[in-house]
This record gives sequence, structure tokens and C-alpha cells, in this order.
Amino acid sequence: MKKPRYSEKEQIAKALDRFLPENCSEQIADYILKFNVKFRISKPRQTKLGDYKKNPNENFHRISVNGDLNPYSFLVTTLHEFAHLTSFEAYGPRIKPHGKEWKAEFRKFLLTFINQDVFPKDLEIALMNYTMNPKATSCSDPTLLKELRKFSKKDEDPLLEDLEIGELFQFQNRIFEKIQKRRTRVKCRDIEKNRMYLINAVAEVKRITDG
Repeated sequence: MKKPRYSEKEQIAKALDRFLPENCSEQIADYILKFNVKFRISKPRQTKLGDYKKNPNENFHRISVNGDLNPYSFLVTTLHEFAHLTSFEAYGPRIKPHGKEWKAEFRKFLLTFINQDVFPKDLEIALMNYTMNPKATSCSDPTLLKELRKFSKKDEDPLLEDLEIGELFQFQNRIFEKIQKRRTRVKCRDIEKNRMYLINAVAEVKRITDG
């Protein structure tokens, strides 16, 4: 029996199925083809969840998204990067990366999927609040981040705010000690440099344990 032939859209959607929530892969495949995107599933990166690039010498766009994200985080991050693409196309390269133009584009992408009842109710509410003024990253919104983390694997890294004062942790390949909680950030000491830094309280970190 001959194997069925799949269209380019079907091939892309099939490859994305395991990364996205149910009934989302075909629409993302549409975006990839419509905007001529080279879409890459990236290895985990601690410094970013996704990335958008447009080389002026290329006639296509590049988007990468970390492959270890849970399906809802993967979708939100993907839409975040597509919003960079469409705001870049509509307004040019001189706009602020996460300025009003990007916020308007990201809001439109998110509302498209919210209106399709893609998200669980609590996450949908958090996203609706988030769309009022989207931040540069979903990690900057504590409520949204915590809702998204409910769908991640149970053994994921803790948030900085979950650590005790005095605990050591790794963040961006450096070792810190948690010193003092501020309103949205935490005062931390870089062990090697013996310097103080403020780190987002909802940053994901690696706890350092004895042994």
C-alpha cells in the first residue's frame, strides 16, 4: 500500500502536533507558510524561550521556540515571535522590540486563540488580563507564569521566589545566593564576583543541593 502524500501544510502541522495544544497545529502551519518562515524547534535555552530574526539578505523569516515547553507555553511563545514578525513587516525595523506596535500585534494573535477556546479557563483569564498590556516575556507576569507552569512536568526547576533566604542557586550559568526579597525582584549575591544583583522573583533557577 502506498503511503499517503501529505501537503506541505499537513507535514508542518504533523511535525508541530506534539508541541502544541489540540487543534492548533494547522493554524500555526498556516502562519508559517503565509509569512514564509523557517521555523525551528530549539534545544532548551535558559536565557530565552523563543527568538525571531530577519536577515536583510534573506527573503524569509526565522523563528525558533524551545522544544521543552509545555503545549500552552509553546503556543504563547510562538505567537509572541509571530507578533515580532508582523510588527516588523508593518512598521519597519526601527520600532521598539516590545513597544506599542508589538503589543497590538501580540494581542491580536492571542485573542484569535482565546476566542477559539483553546486555553483552560483559569489560563484564559490570566491571558485576557495579560493582553491588556503584554510584557516582553510571559515570565514577567507572575500570574500568567504560574498558570502556564501548571501544565509543565512536575520536576521542573523552581522559581526564585520559592527558594529560602540564603539558598544557593544557578541562574544563567552563574551561582548566586538569595539575599532579600523586594517587591517583584530579589536581591542576590553573585558568589564568584561577590556582587549584588536584582533578579526577577519568578525567574526559573536551578537549586543547588548538598552532594
